[in-house]
Amino acid sequence: MPVAAFLLFPAVALVGLFILLVVPRSHLQFTQPSWHRSPFELSHPEQFFHLAAFVFIAQGLVLVLRQAVVGSGIGAGAIAVLSAGCGVWLGLRMLGFGFRVQSRHGF
Repeated sequence: MPVAAFLLFPAVALVGLFILLVVPRSHLQFTQPSWHRSPFELSHPEQFFHLAAFVFIAQGLVLVLRQAVVGSGIGAGAIAVLSAGCGVWLGLRMLGFGFRVQSRHGF
């Protein structure tokens, strides 16, 4: 697990840096995530990230509740999964807000 974390976090940082450099220069095409669309459409990756965010949130909540019921104390791993899901969900909300601002002002 620690090796995977050391590989995952730099990869996420590089993808985030790429997005920060490329997205402001291009016109953003964004559709509001919906449960009625397939999350596996390659033309709309926000659908997949919407599903992934809720999977991480649900898994994090289950881990937190399980550790609280068992009495072993809430571990950092459970909090990390929950916060990762919340972060992806919040990032999608911010992306949607940026799209609305961009389309309203005609950037």
